[in-house]
Amino acid sequence: MPEFFLFSAFAALIGALPVKYLFLQIKNTPLLKQNEGRLTVKDLITHIGFEMIALITVLELIKGLLVAVLALNFWTDWQWMAAWGILSAILVEQITHQKFRQKGLPLFCGGLLVVAPAMLKIFLALWLSLLILSRNLYLAQVAAAALLMTILYLSREPNYLVFLTAGYLAVSLWVYLGLHFKS
Repeated sequence: MPEFFLFSAFAALIGALPVKYLFLQIKNTPLLKQNEGRLTVKDLITHIGFEMIALITVLELIKGLLVAVLALNFWTDWQWMAAWGILSAILVEQITHQKFRQKGLPLFCGGLLVVAPAMLKIFLALWLSLLILSRNLYLAQVAAAALLMTILYLSREPNYLVFLTAGYLAVSLWVYLGLHFKS
């Protein structure tokens, strides 16, 4: 069962990514400067927030389950595994970065130069994860657009972002349904 051990090693490598991103985000904060660069678990929970630690834990559990399923089924397509690693890193990076912004600011604050890359990264992360689960390119695209629109709406983002995503969702759905009924 060499594939199982290969997947286990790769999963361990992926599992280190969220921790790396978490510490990269907080390494220059006043908290670290006060403690001469040392950071305890208590400091981490206090500074990042318990809900953030819980969210990262849930993401890791979901990822771990998928990795285990893939490993046990000997799914040896490394592209999917790499995609899942990138997805985990992107999500945690976006979430932890938001935690250090000033309270009350929207998720994609900072102008179009910040908005566009952030939206694109989150959309790609959603699309990759749904593609892994469904193995259907167009269905994953529709679901990712719907999820992104929901995130934008619930986080009270500017209306133009919600409408833009809704437009993309409509086009994606039209293409998916057209191809579905054609076949």
